[in-house]
Amino acid sequence: MMKRFKRIVALVIAFAIIATSFNMVYAEEASGDSSAAKVSADASDDAVSSDAYKATSEVKTEVTTEVMTTEVLTTEDVNTDISSAEASTDASADAPFSEASKVDSIYLTAHGKTKVVVSWTSVYQATGYLVYKKAPSASYKLVSFVYECKYTDSSVKYGKTYEYKIVPVMDTNASMEASADASRDASYYVSGDGIIKGLENSITFKNAKIVATGHQKYTYTEMKGDIALLCKNYHGIVKSHVFGKSEDNRNLYDVTVGNPNAKKSLMVVASIHAREYMTTVVTMSQIEYYLQNYYSKIDGKSVSGTLDNICIHFVPMANPDGVTISQSGFNSIRNKTLRAKLKKMPGYSRQWKSNARGVDLNRNYAYKFRRRGIRGQEGYSGAKASSEKETKAISKLITSLKSKGLKGAVNYHTMGSIIFGGIKKSAAAYKNTKRMYKVAKNTTKYLASEAVGYGSSGYGNLREYFMYTKKVPSITIEVGRYCNPVPQSQFKGIWSKNKKLVLREARLFD
Repeated sequence: MMKRFKRIVALVIAFAIIATSFNMVYAEEASGDSSAAKVSADASDDAVSSDAYKATSEVKTEVTTEVMTTEVLTTEDVNTDISSAEASTDASADAPFSEASKVDSIYLTAHGKTKVVVSWTSVYQATGYLVYKKAPSASYKLVSFVYECKYTDSSVKYGKTYEYKIVPVMDTNASMEASADASRDASYYVSGDGIIKGLENSITFKNAKIVATGHQKYTYTEMKGDIALLCKNYHGIVKSHVFGKSEDNRNLYDVTVGNPNAKKSLMVVASIHAREYMTTVVTMSQIEYYLQNYYSKIDGKSVSGTLDNICIHFVPMANPDGVTISQSGFNSIRNKTLRAKLKKMPGYSRQWKSNARGVDLNRNYAYKFRRRGIRGQEGYSGAKASSEKETKAISKLITSLKSKGLKGAVNYHTMGSIIFGGIKKSAAAYKNTKRMYKVAKNTTKYLASEAVGYGSSGYGNLREYFMYTKKVPSITIEVGRYCNPVPQSQFKGIWSKNKKLVLREARLFD
């Protein structure tokens, strides 16, 4: 009996051992299956993540490309402040310094007529930078070794062209003690032992007047090129943005002078009427004049002090198609359909006021709009308010600036040497419009519109749209005398009365 009992106990123990072993094997297999599943899931997640990243990158690239095409020309990445340029790094920031290292971008900021600051993006692991200068009719000369990404040249001459070359270097013997390194001169970084030099990058600085005022037809193409050059020569204090397109696909430019992040701004609009392109010459000259004097004084007051607090948004050619028609005829319109329709409209190209669709843009705004006239040289309001691309783009820009502190607007027209500043006493913009009106009269000595019995109906007009629809103080200044287009011979007199005007208007709100 006892033997039988022992045998049963032995069988139970053996069975228990076998069961335990079986469970352990099963658990291991299950764990293995789970791990494999997890690995498979992770791999799937990685694939999805990779596809998502790729898609995001592609979208970002497309957006970046589109944004770049809307900015101005080849030098338009003029919109980065000097400080950010000094702090930024190349696309190869994570790559170790080598003989292939190179400064990615170089910028220029002219200070008046005798000084220029050259700045550039930093290079990863560079000890410093060799700066070379090429004066007119001379070869490159080493002028400095600098640790920061900036070189100031106070010996430039007006009317001359210079070239600057920047070479990043790495000193493999660099001491941790700044005082020891500071004792080394530029020649040490040219040929010293342990010096690795990267690739050079260069930029040309033409220290001369940019906006030409000595000829009759200042064209859209000239303006476009001048904006690019101004942005190149005055990096960090001027910004250009293409905020829309004309009916014939020309750019509408917003040129910002001063601090683009200022909480207040002033807007200036010129050449809304085609044959009045003298106003583009005036506003482009104002832009250059304020930039040239940005680090000095006008009227005994700091220009930068004003424009750091209130920036000026210039739209120097609000009707580029119309200006091109007035200067070069109907055949200058590139769109065949537009061109064919224009030739059937009444009016002469030289006296053209409208856009490329025969619409008077200063009758097309959404204030007391009335459909009037017929398509042609002047006076046609359009089929409805804001029917034209130019009107829509400027209205959108005004709305955007208004949300960011737009304080006032100056509209330039020709001709008559008259100032429009009338406004209803009940209007929200009444007080500041009158202040702007007074500054304009005192500066230009032009006639007040009331004095000549010449007023505006306001139907679809931009000034009234500013004042009553957008509640932005606004004046209109009619420059020149006798005829349109205003002859170039009158520019000198117009300029003497208007060069300081916009800055003085801005100071009302500083």
